[in-house]
Amino acid sequence: MLMNSLTSQFANYHGSSQFEHITGETSTVIIGSGLAGLAAAVKLKEALPSHDVLVVEKEVPQSNTLVAGQRFRAGIAGQRVDGPEEIAFLLASRNMGHITTEMEYFSEIATQELEYWQSLPGFMEVADRQQWFGPQWGTPNKAGEGRGRSVLAWFRDQAVGKGVQFYQAQAQELVSDGMHVEGLAVTEKDEAKIVIAGNYVVAAGGMGGYIFESTNRAIRQSGHELMLKAGIPLSGATLHMQHPFSRSDSQGGVLRGCYETDRLAGARVYLDGLSNNPVFDEDTTELLAAHEAHYHFPEISRKFNEYGSVALLVFPDGDKKLTRVSHHHTQFGVPTVNGVDVASIDNLLAVGDAAGLNHWTNHKERFPGFALTKCLVDAVVVVDQVQQYIDESPARLTITPYGLRLPEVSNRTTEKNIRRLNTGFMNAWIDTDSKNPDIREKIADEWLDSLEETQLVEGGSQLGISKAIARAHKAVGSGKSAEPYAIKIEE
Repeated sequence: MLMNSLTSQFANYHGSSQFEHITGETSTVIIGSGLAGLAAAVKLKEALPSHDVLVVEKEVPQSNTLVAGQRFRAGIAGQRVDGPEEIAFLLASRNMGHITTEMEYFSEIATQELEYWQSLPGFMEVADRQQWFGPQWGTPNKAGEGRGRSVLAWFRDQAVGKGVQFYQAQAQELVSDGMHVEGLAVTEKDEAKIVIAGNYVVAAGGMGGYIFESTNRAIRQSGHELMLKAGIPLSGATLHMQHPFSRSDSQGGVLRGCYETDRLAGARVYLDGLSNNPVFDEDTTELLAAHEAHYHFPEISRKFNEYGSVALLVFPDGDKKLTRVSHHHTQFGVPTVNGVDVASIDNLLAVGDAAGLNHWTNHKERFPGFALTKCLVDAVVVVDQVQQYIDESPARLTITPYGLRLPEVSNRTTEKNIRRLNTGFMNAWIDTDSKNPDIREKIADEWLDSLEETQLVEGGSQLGISKAIARAHKAVGSGKSAEPYAIKIEE
């Protein structure tokens, strides 16, 4: 293995001063600088000050944290009396009422970490009300939507202050023998490099927005994609969350981001929002007023879809906005031992959307707000795991040139076409009752045929992943397999 010192390697490319503090005997590389990656980096340096932590980040960020509303799940809206008990109840409510050991642990750590971060001196702006399901962190951006930029800026300041180092490069490939990660292949500008460390944490987000027309960003080389390329299977491909209050343009088209239901209280909802005579939806209006709409996304989405997917929101001040049903989340997850430790590979961990929530939910669909809170839980588990790994993988950080063939530039038109095709079949599959497996299997067959017929070979891994997802829908729809169905890229 290549074990030259990081400082001397970087002297040839960046000048020695930028990385002069990386001299430790143990190290962790974190791939991705969204909330999950930054929280893990900060907690690692707090627990292990002499441990080297390097965050590999894209030159142009693609994190979904940037467009998120930053409301963290802390309990049940309107209650918020006993955080652990309420969080565990919600997790169990979609698991036939059964509370697992994992759900109990998640609930305890989630409550503990929310209190911990908010108690730090100089913590960012926090807004909270009992009728909300949790606090909202950060300052609104200029457009008044997401608060992610301010949240990431605060976490990044904390990371830098504790000695975390940052390296701008595009992760391309986990170099692994199937049992151990030997390095992370990256491209820095037009040069291929390999980053070598003791441990690797995949925090590069999920691929939902890359595969479907979605509220999420189209993240290329996401954590999911990196792990699939390394031969690590994913589960949860048929567990989709549709958000009925996604942002829409004036024509009803899909935009990134979604409206927070807690901030829609008081708005009147009208079905068939693009028509001249929209229909007042009293039930959904009341759910918004009671801060309970987020518990009923599947029912609200089906109702909106019956009226063309687009609804009209009319606010008390007379302001009007269109909203629509959009793909918001597919519960892709990687098999782990404890939520972050990737099974079968001894020095690879995953956090945030890259890891998925399946470990904590017993492979059941999550409620809104859990993904953000999970990032804080994952950071705690990462620290525990790295502390166990230190003696087994005592490697210094190293970056050297690497013989990687540089990837071709993505064909954005092809990507867009694949997303549109996947979205249409996914929606048709969801809208078909699970009691009609023959119809669902037929939809999945047509989905696969359509992907084959496009002959979009330049779609690269996006096309291969899309086929794997379609096959998962076919297996589950036919009754031959139930979730979790593992997907892999087949050549």
